[in-house]
Amino acid sequence: MLNLNKHAPPLSAEQAARLKRLSELQLETYNEADVREEFLVPLIELLGYRRDSDYSVFREESYKLNPLFLTLGSSRIKLDYLFNVYKAGFWLLVPTFLGS
Repeated sequence: MLNLNKHAPPLSAEQAARLKRLSELQLETYNEADVREEFLVPLIELLGYRRDSDYSVFREESYKLNPLFLTLGSSRIKLDYLFNVYKAGFWLLVPTFLGS
């Protein structure tokens, strides 16, 4: 059985301070680009994801939809973030904002 667990070492004091700052952001006043740059990018970095590593992040990937999931007028889906652990698809993040 393939183990896809990701081990993260304990946070340093500086990383803990950065995480605390992120937790205190008032995101309701941010637009999508602000959320991405001020919250998501630092959080992804703190989680240890880097392009072309065992814990990779791919940004703005587009995929053809399976016919079972086609929606009216769509044949592709664009993912904001796709995360891999040991080069196997693990989780994805597609921010959705009310009113979008």
